[in-house]
Amino acid sequence: LAFMDPASRQAGFDDGDIEFLEMMATAIGGAIARQRADDARRAAEAALSEAARLFSTAFEQAPIGMALVDTDGRWLQVNNAMCQISGYDEAELLAIDFQTITDPAYLESDLHLLRQLLAGEIPDYRIEKRYIRKDGRLIWALLSVSLVRNDDGSPRYFVSQVQDIDDHK
Repeated sequence: LAFMDPASRQAGFDDGDIEFLEMMATAIGGAIARQRADDARRAAEAALSEAARLFSTAFEQAPIGMALVDTDGRWLQVNNAMCQISGYDEAELLAIDFQTITDPAYLESDLHLLRQLLAGEIPDYRIEKRYIRKDGRLIWALLSVSLVRNDDGSPRYFVSQVQDIDDHK
């Protein structure tokens, strides 16, 4: 193997040759490492993109109301089923908080459970409560809530699932 001359070598490598070969090996090793890192990054990005696409599809097409709710109660994201249950369109829901459409008779019990969830006293909760639809009609719903936390453990947002149980009540 000779990088410097196409002719076969008769003598061994001198210090300059060895230094050159080490430099080439370092450069080639670096190029291989960068390529592997780029390949791993692209694979991770593709997996993340697929996971986001799956979540989005499941969220939007769920047959029950689904919402991401900020820790102050404001809607961050709602699906079509949540809009149908509440009678509000997406933009209207995103402009208000869940307290606005909760029957006052059920608000304190819901807030109490949220405080317990935020404090880490409970992992999630389910409650039957009434919502006030946009048209003013009260409806019964089964609300299931869990909390998503940041890497540092601080609360990020609530995941709410709402099932219309008005016909059952």
